[in-house]
Amino acid sequence: MKIDRIGYAQLVQKLEKSKGAGKAGGRNDGKDTIELSDASKKIKEYAEVVKTMESSNLEKVEEIKTKLASGTYKVSSKELAERILSEIIGQIGSGE
Repeated sequence: MKIDRIGYAQLVQKLEKSKGAGKAGGRNDGKDTIELSDASKKIKEYAEVVKTMESSNLEKVEEIKTKLASGTYKVSSKELAERILSEIIGQIGSGE
């Protein structure tokens, strides 16, 4: 039985060829790269929007807390009644 041995130089050549086959865009700067999918880019955008929304909500909450503490927070009875009615109508329409 004959066993073929690959010499060191041949092994290196095979490895170099296999590295060349996996190059992305012909670049070989020695650094690993990751390319994000479109979906992950959208998720990142949405996360930034949520962060912005959270900070604006925190500002509103702090403003209301301050008004409540000082006794200057006023609720419009008309707006409250309209919201209650719209919520009831929404629940009736959805069958809850």
